[in-house]
Amino acid sequence: MLLCEKRLGADMPYTREEIVSALETVAEVGVPTATAAKILDVGTSEYLEYFQREIIDGILRVGSTCCFFEGSYGSGKTHLLQLLRHLAENNNLLVAEIMLSRDTDFSNWKAVTQRILEKMQLKTDSGVIESVPKILDYLSDRMELSDISLKKYKLPHVGFVNAMEFFLKKNKNLGFVSKKKLADFLLGQRIGTGELKKHKVYGVKSPLSKRNAELVFKTILSAFFHLGYPILILFDEMDQTFQSVQASSNKAQMAANLIRRLIDACSFSNFQGACLVFAVSLNFIPRCAEVYPALGERLLLSSQVLDKSCWRLPVSRLESINTYHDHHEFAVATVGRFVSLAGKLGIQGITRDDLNFLARDVLANHAGLDFRRPLVRRLASKLLAEL
Repeated sequence: MLLCEKRLGADMPYTREEIVSALETVAEVGVPTATAAKILDVGTSEYLEYFQREIIDGILRVGSTCCFFEGSYGSGKTHLLQLLRHLAENNNLLVAEIMLSRDTDFSNWKAVTQRILEKMQLKTDSGVIESVPKILDYLSDRMELSDISLKKYKLPHVGFVNAMEFFLKKNKNLGFVSKKKLADFLLGQRIGTGELKKHKVYGVKSPLSKRNAELVFKTILSAFFHLGYPILILFDEMDQTFQSVQASSNKAQMAANLIRRLIDACSFSNFQGACLVFAVSLNFIPRCAEVYPALGERLLLSSQVLDKSCWRLPVSRLESINTYHDHHEFAVATVGRFVSLAGKLGIQGITRDDLNFLARDVLANHAGLDFRRPLVRRLASKLLAEL
């Protein structure tokens, strides 16, 4: 019987355990992991092929880009981010995922940058490596370092360039305390020049601060690009950044201005090898327009396009990148996916009619795109109940 084999077929190349884990994840919390998103995905394969071809294999070889995805709560924004994470990991990209909150939002770029330094990940055959110093530690064992010279690229923050190169090349010669101090500096902690010199670490100065956070951000991204590792940065806007503040407030102005600078930096290749993805609520861009009209008007214009041409514009609506635009079509396709999963798991007590009944009930109670999350949760719970 196929279920006794390790893999469950070419069309569903995952183990039974991976499928059950995916169902459990979405049934319990509603938000999938990268693997779960891929297993349960419906209608996004065409867009992912585009992203692979034009972003990963194209733009990231020479420059940078950014894109915004709009959607209501429960419409699949986080699901899409996890699909992009899965794609990036399979292409040996670094990935950093930032959940924007009241403590870490667009107006506090120091906190966002520090979060990237701490949470940047590289997926390897032996597991996931997390944080800039640990990734550098890993690379120092696997790269030919004699030809590496990050300094020749004249990146904006010399202190972080020196710290990265020092960490790579002197890795085996650093004592425990010296290595710890240098790692702390690379994690954005306030380690002074004098303290580093005491531990024989030279040329490393100007730790992360509010003033230099943007320079550190650009330096880290470009440095890893030159080391052969482009990066995907996923911003998940959970706190509705502009909703809790007045449009005229300093916080809103700072946040909007930063977003503008990031878009401009991507457009003019101020750093290379990075794709910045923003998953935002439907009211985010209109609020941007209130705070910073020039930025808002540009994003609002592209957000009105709902066909495939929007894939090349800064903003895409969630429904525009899915093959199934109609709610009913998406529900039918999702039911089909879960029928296939039930078959792969050997579940005998579920029919397509059973799942269609659940789907109709969800659609009756959710008028907008927010039906997607409860639909998947209901179907996942049904399959788990029959295992």
